[in-house]
Amino acid sequence: MKILVTDGNCRSALSVTRSFGSKGLSVVVGEEFSDNLSAVSKFCYKSYIYPSPYIQPRSFLDRLHKIITDEQIDLVLPMTDVTMEIILANHTEFDKRLLKALPRYSSYSQVSNKIDLLKLAETIGIQIPESIVIRNKKALIEVVKDIIFPIIVKPARSKLFYNGGFLATSVSYVESKEQLLQLYEQKEYLKKPFIIQKIIHGQGAGIFAVFKQGKPLAFFCHERLREKPPSGGVSVLCRSAPVNQDLKDNAEKLLKAVNWNGAVMVEFKIEDKTGIPYLMEVNGRFWGSLQLAIDSGVDFPYLLYLMSQNNDLKMLDGYQVGKKSRWLLGDLDHLYFRIFKKTGNEGLPSDSAAKVRAIYDFLKYNGKDCSFDVLRWKDIMPFVTELKQYVRRAN
Repeated sequence: MKILVTDGNCRSALSVTRSFGSKGLSVVVGEEFSDNLSAVSKFCYKSYIYPSPYIQPRSFLDRLHKIITDEQIDLVLPMTDVTMEIILANHTEFDKRLLKALPRYSSYSQVSNKIDLLKLAETIGIQIPESIVIRNKKALIEVVKDIIFPIIVKPARSKLFYNGGFLATSVSYVESKEQLLQLYEQKEYLKKPFIIQKIIHGQGAGIFAVFKQGKPLAFFCHERLREKPPSGGVSVLCRSAPVNQDLKDNAEKLLKAVNWNGAVMVEFKIEDKTGIPYLMEVNGRFWGSLQLAIDSGVDFPYLLYLMSQNNDLKMLDGYQVGKKSRWLLGDLDHLYFRIFKKTGNEGLPSDSAAKVRAIYDFLKYNGKDCSFDVLRWKDIMPFVTELKQYVRRAN
């Protein structure tokens, strides 16, 4: 059995490679460069370089077809929004068996486009923040005078297909009419439909799952203990937590509605005052902190493989709660933010005592139930490679 995993420098790709390789499956890794985290893992069978899917999607796709033919690949697993989008949008070019672990393109597109996602959520009774869809400058001018600031501006997609390639977008915090109009003129991706959204004050929370044709096979939740940037972003220290029933019920309702197939992360924000979970976005792929779920007893990649082989699977029940996972170099970035940066620390104390506390938290031992995400002594080369990349970026 040979499985092609794209985007080999992603931590999620490394987790998938280790999961499959440790069970005797042959993992073929693809990436834009050879010295990537997954390719240097002892669990990687073979690696390939392909053209950038971001700027040369057609060339990337052609290279993928050649790898599939040359290696006689049995299953394809894209790891990022861009490679998932390219492969699913061109699904008719692939043998159906190769994509059995992936969602249908119609399902993926419906939840990945935030405008379509909001419509779906409203239809099936899932709470969403107050939102206005802006389709052009005329519509923006008409509504801007009535907007109560601050607000959040969200592009419809995190990666937008534009001029033959993919354009990275970002969510923006906007405090005034003038700032909003200036942002509109500056950001090319806002010329496409986007969302103006009321800010929900509360804690972000996600639920992770694998579904088979609308039927859930496993759920997982974790708590973010530290993030990069510290005010909110990628998790660098997290802890497995019990499944939140409200999140589970909402996610299940949503994913059944689109007959979801494959891995998925559904993100909510739980409002402080009411405790109501508001749907934020859906990522129809594996996530950065995947290793924590595997270490806690939910091996999502292997479950996805079994699902693709038509095994009669039952719903996975239970996992180890309280297990921690630490992304060491990401945590080092968190520390750098806390000590040296003014931005990225919004809402957090920045006095000398807080900085000393941040250093202490970074240095202290996190207990026997804490494992490192990338750093594994029995598979050390991915961490060595990551460290080299980190030093190069610093210079």
